[in-house]
Amino acid sequence: MSFGTMLGVLLTFGLVVAPFIYAILILKRLDAAAKKRKQVGRKLESRFMLVDIMSLIFMVGIPFKILDFDIGFEVSTILIVASLCAALAVWSITIKTISMAGISTFGWRALVSMVLIPTMYFGCFYFGIVSAGLIWGEEISAEATVWLVFSLFGMVASPWIVRGSLHSASSLVKANTEQENVDPLAD
Repeated sequence: MSFGTMLGVLLTFGLVVAPFIYAILILKRLDAAAKKRKQVGRKLESRFMLVDIMSLIFMVGIPFKILDFDIGFEVSTILIVASLCAALAVWSITIKTISMAGISTFGWRALVSMVLIPTMYFGCFYFGIVSAGLIWGEEISAEATVWLVFSLFGMVASPWIVRGSLHSASSLVKANTEQENVDPLAD
């Protein structure tokens, strides 16, 4: 095996594994915030919002991209069903986690559920595979390039999205606490 081939294999492995490790590190912060709120004893309620339905529609649509591949009806059906089950599981766990973390503003919740989560789960896989294909000289379509840029954008923006959404959740808790401690007889 030549040095170039070995380097290509190592780079391919890194491009496939590194995004998953990155996703785990990013998503741990949301999980830690939900666990922290639970330990503090705050009332944890799983709130369902309109943006959650929009993100569900987006998440369910992603697996149907498999239909573009020419892999046979039986294989496509199995992959779509498995991907739909995974997407629904990811979506439901994510909505529960971000609710428990206290993220309840429309904008931050939309960014988490419609950019961060698809990018971290599906985008990491897609980014790694397509980038590895580019290294090995495969040509990609314009559509694949758009999805690659979207995945890269989501991965780069994910620390900002998590930090902002958790900050908005802590700001809401402070505002609610301050309202509860107001003296009714004060001016």
